[in-house]
Amino acid sequence: MKIYDDQATDRLVAWWMRLNIFVLAALMAFKSFIKSAFNSLSKRLIIFWVTGVDFIAFMVSLFLRLSFDF
Repeated sequence: MKIYDDQATDRLVAWWMRLNIFVLAALMAFKSFIKSAFNSLSKRLIIFWVTGVDFIAFMVSLFLRLSFDF
């Protein structure tokens, strides 16, 4: 018995990737503004987003894919 829906998970992952691309593009677009205002904060934000938030989202999607198949 499956507790989750494959298509819903796929839509969630696709939505997350679109959000991810949008946030990274926004950070890159406003990099000069952020850099002038907060010095090296933009690099830290990009590194945090790519490493921290994406890793957590990947692990959650992997958990949903693998754990609920009975």
